[in-house]
Amino acid sequence: MRRHENKIFLIKPEWMAAFFCFIVVLSKLVFDNIPILTQELIPVGDASADIIATHRVYSDYLLIGHYNTKGVNHFGPFFLYVRWLTELLVGPWLGSVFGAHLLATMLTNAASFALLAALLTRLAGGGARGAVAGLTATFIVLLQFAGREWSASTFMSYVIIAPFWAFLAAAVLLLSGSVFGLVTAAFIGLTLIHAYIPLAFITLFLFLFCFVCGRRERMRTTGRDFPAAAYLTIGTLALLFAAPIILDVLINPPGNIVKVFMLATDPAQPRETSFKMFTVFLIRTFLLVPVPLLLFVVLGAIIAIRTGRHGVLIRRLAVVSALVLAAAIVIYAPVPGYPREYQGVFLNGPLILAVAIGCMSGVLALWRINPKLAVTAMVGSLLFPVLLLSFSSPNTRWLEPELKQIARFIAAENPRDAGPEMVSIRGGKRIVSGLLVELEKDHLKVCYPDKKAEYYFTPSHICPPDSKGNIPSYKVIPAPPCINRTRTKPDLRSKLSPLGQAVLDVIDQPFFRPIGLKAMAFLRSPVPEKLTNNPADDCQEIEPPPGNTLITVCGFSRGCHALLRETEIP
Repeated sequence: MRRHENKIFLIKPEWMAAFFCFIVVLSKLVFDNIPILTQELIPVGDASADIIATHRVYSDYLLIGHYNTKGVNHFGPFFLYVRWLTELLVGPWLGSVFGAHLLATMLTNAASFALLAALLTRLAGGGARGAVAGLTATFIVLLQFAGREWSASTFMSYVIIAPFWAFLAAAVLLLSGSVFGLVTAAFIGLTLIHAYIPLAFITLFLFLFCFVCGRRERMRTTGRDFPAAAYLTIGTLALLFAAPIILDVLINPPGNIVKVFMLATDPAQPRETSFKMFTVFLIRTFLLVPVPLLLFVVLGAIIAIRTGRHGVLIRRLAVVSALVLAAAIVIYAPVPGYPREYQGVFLNGPLILAVAIGCMSGVLALWRINPKLAVTAMVGSLLFPVLLLSFSSPNTRWLEPELKQIARFIAAENPRDAGPEMVSIRGGKRIVSGLLVELEKDHLKVCYPDKKAEYYFTPSHICPPDSKGNIPSYKVIPAPPCINRTRTKPDLRSKLSPLGQAVLDVIDQPFFRPIGLKAMAFLRSPVPEKLTNNPADDCQEIEPPPGNTLITVCGFSRGCHALLRETEIP
């Protein structure tokens, strides 16, 4: 039967599934985020820091990744190069550079889900039924992104979530001795090594283990090793991804990677994370997966027990999950300070893959009953997120529109023709990096006076020692009133598309409430919640700006900011 199914395809089913998934996911992400892609935006914080890092391709060398809060950078620039290429190719047609970077992350997410669909198709046995099962499972786990910032965010901790899910699926496939699993796991793994320091060690450990076991399984079942072409491909990829890291060591000794290992082994760094703390952290991460999705895990287990199918697949998933959690414990235990939620949000990947495999098992069971039932399930899993759910990502914490007023004031004081070549701006890195990006659009170079911050601003944006007192110097400080940052827990409406909200409005009418849907009304009321438990993020006592204040601008997410003139850089 399967041989007959494969004959009707001119292209392998997994690639047809991948292409279809890529088009659907990318179209949905772009459509839901058109407003933010087409506006002129003023990014701050991580968003502006990534733009500064990406633009190193124009000034010196882009050899390292996104900044790390411990004063180093992540290992490699792969995702920054993806953003630079997107900015180069489609940036002129978008509203801002930040919009181009957002589009790059949407492309990354769409490609990751496409690979996940192809991998799940292989895990389901291939053919038409495998493609239907793989696509259905992919669209079901896509629901995890609905109503979250993960959908379209340049924040690196969110960018790596979908690629890590695809990597885990590739690792499970690699355990069977699959060449496709080997090459795909190698490629995605290398991108993740570039992206995030803790994930680099987890990824490398998992890949090596699965490679050894997969090679042994392939030798046992076929009597042959992986083909030479696969090894050549992996070797070439490894060399390409290692090149910027090696060049950084040679050009900027001792190199970022050496600094990372020095920091990790520094006995002076606090070691606060315990096994108990990490367990709590892990449970909180798993709780991000909604209960309806967990029902697919139960479904998969029931089908496996009753039919005896997919037992090997489930055992391989269990091995991969155990390895990920064990490696995470080893990596996070010595990390300085208690890990925050965003630092390990990807760790629910094994649970998400269990959801996908459970869903896949259910669809394959439907296919055995009647293929039309399986196709209907796939269509339903597609239409529900596409028509009823919202994947818009407002990115409000990375945008400060009012910053433009301060940037205009500085630009007016330093005209391009008669002004200085450079100005110094001191203050919080979040705001100053946004000013730097905005002012350099007007060709006014900005430098930061603290050399310790070059990991954030890059070396070319650190003020030269001989610039003290010789260039215009400014300082940006918070000004009263300050606003404690709070956010709202997303209610049901925030996760729905306009059509989905219309359906909710119909369901929430008094006529339906006696039937048991009265609880829908409760979901309309958002619950205020503090943005963070870190006391340092609360408003501290803010003194009124001193007499040398040039301009005070309000309307920021934290209240007001004042621009001061400094006579020299301290």
